[in-house]
Amino acid sequence: MTSHVRLSAEQRTALRRAITSHANWEAYRRENNGMTSADLTSTKCLEIAARFGINVMDVISSVETQIDAPKDIADIQEDKPVIAEKTAPVAAGDAKTAAALAALQSLLSPSVDMATVEKIVTEKVAAALEGTALLRIELKRADNTEYKSDGTQHPLFGDLLTTLSVRQANGSYNNVWIAGPTGSGKTHAAKECAKAFGVPFYFNGALGMSHELVGFVDAAGNYHTTPFRQAYENGGVYLFDEVDASDNAALLALNAALANGECSFPDNPLPVARHTDFRCIGAANTFGQGATAEFIGRAKIDAAFLSRFAVKFHWTYDVALEQAISGNVEFTKRVQAARARAQAAGVKIVIDPRHSMAGAALISAGMSSDRAAALTYLAGLNSEQTRIVEGR
Repeated sequence: MTSHVRLSAEQRTALRRAITSHANWEAYRRENNGMTSADLTSTKCLEIAARFGINVMDVISSVETQIDAPKDIADIQEDKPVIAEKTAPVAAGDAKTAAALAALQSLLSPSVDMATVEKIVTEKVAAALEGTALLRIELKRADNTEYKSDGTQHPLFGDLLTTLSVRQANGSYNNVWIAGPTGSGKTHAAKECAKAFGVPFYFNGALGMSHELVGFVDAAGNYHTTPFRQAYENGGVYLFDEVDASDNAALLALNAALANGECSFPDNPLPVARHTDFRCIGAANTFGQGATAEFIGRAKIDAAFLSRFAVKFHWTYDVALEQAISGNVEFTKRVQAARARAQAAGVKIVIDPRHSMAGAALISAGMSSDRAAALTYLAGLNSEQTRIVEGR
């Protein structure tokens, strides 16, 4: 299938200007081989806007929509096969839809001309839908059943689903490495992939010894299986979380299993073949190159092991998704602003979406926003760090 993200020429131009004038644009260009504004297709604009924290609705709502606006050269050239079918901006949840319809009904009055109504309705609907991600995923499975996302998704989720949907020449699915900060939604994305494909989800965290991966036979002769064994032999989505916090000796047991299509287990003298529906995702905070200032406990991963994961994703925070799932948009915006200030100032601390969700829960229980902040993302910071992240 083909991706269809429809923005008028004026909307696309406005969004490109917002992106290229953003403080993070130059750094992003350097990381992406000198990308220019000509490379910003509609789909890419939405993805980068989410990464930069740009409110797409604010940017495009002031632009007069042209239904049949011509595509620019970048959009004409775009023909990337993906699982996601994205039509117009997605429908919001029932509560938001009801809010938008209520706003529309309250505005219908004979004393207001239609141009004014259209302008006000556009503004009200944009406000009602604020924070809602523009991505909806639909997938037709091999058994002809269908999967449709029932909520907002990370902008890279469509690409991840596509990657795990196609087989290599040897018949196996791609092994995928997802690197991103804590709380960026890596585990959630893996679970959603299993849900989309209609297969079981298997999971383990960091490993210290190889038997934690392949299982072991106890003194009584009983074999103790593992999530990896179950997924490898029977099929499913297997998430190896915290890979870069694992011992390299434990990881080497996975090399042959991922590269050669078979794996030895202690209860069977013969190697077990990789199931045709086995999909492997490695999740980490780094790309396996060793510790960073934020993640000092991460190990440098053996190059042979890393080569088994030919497809790699940089899974950054998604502003719209974080706002949509947090439970309190205003507090989430405060957390996101603090995160941006910390990054701009080079303060090596982690402020992630878990702080947004925890703070939202505290506020729902009657706590003030300041108190919720003090107990979540500000906890443990010294006075100077607090001053910086709070913009005081």
